[in-house]
Amino acid sequence: VPANAARAFGHFDDAPMGIVDLGARKHAGALPDPAIRLLQRDDIGIDLVKHAENALGIALAVQPDCLVDVVTGEYHSCAIIDDGSAMCWGYNYRGQLGDGTNTNSNTSVVVTLPAGRTATALALGHLHSCAILDNGSAMCWGYNNNGRLGDGTTTNSNIPVAVSLPAGRTATALALGNSHSCAILDDGSVHCWGYNIYGQLGDGTYAMSNTPVAVGLPAGNTATALALGSYHSCAILDDGSTMCWGYNNNGQLGDGTYAMSNIPVAVNLPAGRTATAL
Repeated sequence: VPANAARAFGHFDDAPMGIVDLGARKHAGALPDPAIRLLQRDDIGIDLVKHAENALGIALAVQPDCLVDVVTGEYHSCAIIDDGSAMCWGYNYRGQLGDGTNTNSNTSVVVTLPAGRTATALALGHLHSCAILDNGSAMCWGYNNNGRLGDGTTTNSNIPVAVSLPAGRTATALALGNSHSCAILDDGSVHCWGYNIYGQLGDGTYAMSNTPVAVGLPAGNTATALALGSYHSCAILDDGSTMCWGYNNNGQLGDGTYAMSNIPVAVNLPAGRTATAL
């Protein structure tokens, strides 16, 4: 395995899916530890490395100094490189690799970001992908059933399309579920878009939305962190409390019930404790 490459493994008979060739790049120096953020598959939350036959795992080879971030979806993976470009590999039937094709790739391909723009954050869903760019805009690509790309349409796109954020607002964090997407904006509000049959958009309705809608956070509170499952969403608020909304058939909202909710409900944390990560 060459230096500065990442090896993806798993899903198909647990065999290697290929080398992610990052090329001969110039590096400003080693990134702070940890250089790579290994995410779990959001729909079932199992550990990627221990269960590689059911989900993708990412292992660094030799030097991690040109990778900024690696994230995984259901059947595809993406990375931000040290020059701010985004590269993806894997299943591409719905255009979720963002390279302008619908062709699967077992090596990394460049995501077609707008000229002059770089990526600062990535999030992947089941069949779609999203990024925050260096100007605070958000773009998504891939499957757009139920409007999960947030561009005001339900048209699939194999290149990034702009998310219709509220006027004057920028995105600071992104999280993707199976078929919905959410972002924290620069004012601390949370906006979600896409599939909403279980109330996972958190806007008090069960209506799908192909543009971002505001999550009904408690008055005076803002969000500091965000995480999405297949059909539910959660956020940490600025007071350290945690709230969730959406599907709750197995108690995944953590509020002591099994009732789904289309508005945020408080997670029953231990008395006197606050949340620091989701």
